[in-house]
Amino acid sequence: MGSIRSPPSENGCNGETSEVRRNIQDDWQRRDDILLLTTAIKRLVDFLNQFESSCRFRLSTLNEKLTALERHVDYLEAREVRLWKNPRERERYDNMADVFSIITTLQALEKAYIKDLVEPAEYTSNCQILLAKYSAAFRQLEGEFPKVEDFVHKYKLDCPAAILRINEGRPITVRDDRGNMGKSIAETVSLFINLMDKLKLNIRANDMLQTDVRDLLDVINRMNLIPSNYTGRDKIPKWLNILTNLNAAEEITDDQARQFQMDLEICYNEFNRLLSAG
Repeated sequence: MGSIRSPPSENGCNGETSEVRRNIQDDWQRRDDILLLTTAIKRLVDFLNQFESSCRFRLSTLNEKLTALERHVDYLEAREVRLWKNPRERERYDNMADVFSIITTLQALEKAYIKDLVEPAEYTSNCQILLAKYSAAFRQLEGEFPKVEDFVHKYKLDCPAAILRINEGRPITVRDDRGNMGKSIAETVSLFINLMDKLKLNIRANDMLQTDVRDLLDVINRMNLIPSNYTGRDKIPKWLNILTNLNAAEEITDDQARQFQMDLEICYNEFNRLLSAG
């Protein structure tokens, strides 16, 4: 006898139905994800296309403006603008340019000296050179500008320190010591002795030495009695430079102190010989 097939159970049908339903749901979910992704890509492509078009337009506009600007610059370069009509007027403008540059340079030098950015000896030398150049250059403009203040006012220069230096006619380190010779000599001797005594007492700190060294150099530069080849004009600035590069609490070494002591004695003895010869 053949076997009789039993009908499918109700549980089996329900399992197959659930599996099909899940597959359908997963398929629709994938379709939704693909649709969202496709939409996002289309929006991105549209944005990039619009951005490219906008950039092309702006770059084209910028290129046109640059081309026009280049043509304008070429035109200005091709067209030489002259301030003068003859050699005399050209010489006049050259002289005014020289005076302008000398005054501004002198102003910068004065400010640098005030801020201790330049050594006194270097300041004195450069200031004297600038003053000599100014005298020669401004002499060519005296018919148009009786005083330097007139020139400064016309060309709106802000240089009070330079004007003061020009009116005095000498660097601030080279003062007129007539009538003050005795005071300057006494001050120089006092500073020499004070520095040598400090070194003998083993005082080595920068903040205890630098002020006296700076004052000594300043008073030496002010005295017309002291010639340019005086030994102290080389040795004292050297020690001031060494001290300037130290912090306030730093000390010079024993070897440096010994050398400094000897240099001071040499300078002091030569200073006394100058006084005797004078």
